[in-house]
Amino acid sequence: MPSESPIAHILKKLPLAYHDPWWRNERILSLIEKLEIELNNKNIADLGCAQGWLERSLFVRGITNSKIQGWDRVDKRADKRNFRDKWIHKIVDLSMNWPTDQKFEIIFALEIIEHMIDTDSFLEKCKKIAERNSYVIFSTPNIASLKTRLKLLFGKYPDAMEYRNIIHHVRMYTVPTIKSHLELHNFEVISCIGVSFLPMTFHKFSLLRKLSNFLANRLPTLCNNVILVTKVKNKP
Repeated sequence: MPSESPIAHILKKLPLAYHDPWWRNERILSLIEKLEIELNNKNIADLGCAQGWLERSLFVRGITNSKIQGWDRVDKRADKRNFRDKWIHKIVDLSMNWPTDQKFEIIFALEIIEHMIDTDSFLEKCKKIAERNSYVIFSTPNIASLKTRLKLLFGKYPDAMEYRNIIHHVRMYTVPTIKSHLELHNFEVISCIGVSFLPMTFHKFSLLRKLSNFLANRLPTLCNNVILVTKVKNKP
């Protein structure tokens, strides 16, 4: 029998809301709720959907009457625990041509832009599939996180960077850089927060979890990963 992964071991000790491999969905959906962005009765796209963890989080929160599509270059969907039969999966290589026969009111681009060689083209394609007044939600690693700064101070290799193609991070951002890049392509940044400030192993303790979220809301420039909620400006 294969041994349990370190991620699975950590997840067992965390609240159910954090049971996705990247620990970001609860933060993203809570921010969307705080901003009063409606997810029900919407056309939703998840770019780089992987196993469908975001879709699972949406259904757990009761978002069951929206039309949800997940795009990825291979079908990695898990079994019914991820509500596989409740959403549409399309094989799309996001570095190539995208389907243009449908527009979306909510677009998630989570941990995907750092994999794109041509980030300008990626952002323009996001705009082309966006309805007027739609929201586009990004998340990406932060190369200037506190952890990476400390690593570099002591001569260690930074987080989320690669000197070999393992998970294919080819474009890395700081918070000011991704904000300016999005604004260059007419995305209005409505909100920016970190995923977590403290290590996720600390989140099994309620007080530390609240402290981590509080600091991540106010100090995203020091967090390992950041979330940005945007709207497309001046879309006809």
